[in-house]
Amino acid sequence: MGIKKRLQQAGPSTRSHAMQRKYLDYLNTPKTVDCDFCAVLITEPTSIVEDNEYTLVINNRFGYTVWDGCEVLEHLMVIPKAHRDALDGFTKKELNEWAEVCTKYEKKGYSLYSRSPDNITRSILHHHTHFIRLGKRRKKYIIYLRKPHILVTR
Repeated sequence: MGIKKRLQQAGPSTRSHAMQRKYLDYLNTPKTVDCDFCAVLITEPTSIVEDNEYTLVINNRFGYTVWDGCEVLEHLMVIPKAHRDALDGFTKKELNEWAEVCTKYEKKGYSLYSRSPDNITRSILHHHTHFIRLGKRRKKYIIYLRKPHILVTR
């Protein structure tokens, strides 16, 4: 079994069990579009938080529950409207707007995270940067009840 398949089965330790199940179901569902992010304006307009000239800020359908040991209060993503696999494919205008959006959300208290194009845990090849707003306290404990990584937090 390949590493990507094993990671999909185990899931990240930062999603709830129910959310991980939904995410795996999504990954295993045949796609009706080439790229979900390219189609978000048509298929999920309600997920759009901010519509800019070159980028969209959207809600993450499969958001994390815990990140860096803290509760996740909100999980958004910024995506380019044009299909781009990586930042080096952005035009100067797209890159400038992406940086402005990232700066704005960082000032609002969001942590930013992006995966490289060859990262095996990246499920969509359309570039996306996660905006994760955390609670102010670390979780006191995280208990793994059974494998693969079912997350219970208090």
